[in-house]
Amino acid sequence: MLLVADASYFIDGYGITDGDLIQLEGSPQPVRVKKIDYAKNELTLEAPRTWKAGEGVAQPYSGAAPDIGAYETP
Repeated sequence: MLLVADASYFIDGYGITDGDLIQLEGSPQPVRVKKIDYAKNELTLEAPRTWKAGEGVAQPYSGAAPDIGAYETP
């Protein structure tokens, strides 16, 4: 499980569609959110990942980190 400051930024698909696809800072592969406990701010991911407290969570990106702008830079 991944503890986040505010789980309301994420969805697990509510049984209707797929959950959010996220990427942890420093991880080359995105992972899908499978289940969310909004009361505990815990995300259950479809595949195991390792991370450290304080590392970022973003939409999938290429390169070393997400870009600030609307377009990815090579």
